[in-house]
Amino acid sequence: MSGDSTSVRNLVLKILTPATGGQLSFVVRTNEVITGMTPTAPNVTPLWMTHDSSKTADGSLLKRLIMVHFQPGLTVAEKQAAIDTVQGTVVGGGPLGSPDQGLYYIKVPWATTPALLDSAEKVLNTKPAIKRTILVFFLTAPGRRAKRQSQWLPDMESY
Repeated sequence: MSGDSTSVRNLVLKILTPATGGQLSFVVRTNEVITGMTPTAPNVTPLWMTHDSSKTADGSLLKRLIMVHFQPGLTVAEKQAAIDTVQGTVVGGGPLGSPDQGLYYIKVPWATTPALLDSAEKVLNTKPAIKRTILVFFLTAPGRRAKRQSQWLPDMESY
């Protein structure tokens, strides 16, 4: 089941004979959702955050994602209640300051445009449990364009 980190996954390898030696290397990556609130921010960044398809139509924001910094000393239930107001789900996060603090990456399924992200952010900012919210902006340096993900080349038209 998607988002269920307890479900079993199998990896099957077939080796053609006559193999007398070899080496196998692989990396396992996941796009799974972390379900439920945790006492401390998970140190996880979902892979989908780097995909072009995760950007809003104008390319300026990461759709469906709001970073949330909670007030210190809250219980898991208080944090969960705040993100429930926007139907949010914790999908990652990162440490920030003391162990009970951190940024939580909250996925808001219906916030696919800048206007909807702004609406969700405004709702969250009215909650006393929220210290601040942050939208993820994408900036592209002038005169540069992406040929493919993680590879930037000079824009030849600017020379």
